[in-house]
Amino acid sequence: MNESAFKLSSWLKDKKVSQAKFAKMLDVSRATMSRILNGKQMPNIELATKIEVLTGVRVAGWLAKVKITMQAAE
Repeated sequence: MNESAFKLSSWLKDKKVSQAKFAKMLDVSRATMSRILNGKQMPNIELATKIEVLTGVRVAGWLAKVKITMQAAE
C-alpha cells in the first residue's frame, strides 16, 4: 500500500465511511475502490483530484506515478 492509499484508508476509518459508500460518492465500483486502497490500481488524475477534494488527503504520490506512467507510454 502506498502512502496516499494508507492515508485514504485511515481517513475512511476515522470518518467511519465504508469503501462501498466512498466508491458511490466517487461514482466508481466498490471493486475499483478496493484495488486503489490495496495499491493494485492507481486512480486516474480526475479520480485522484475528486478524492483529494472530498477528503483533504493529498494524492500527490498517485499523481506523480500517473505522470511517470503516462511519460513511459509515450
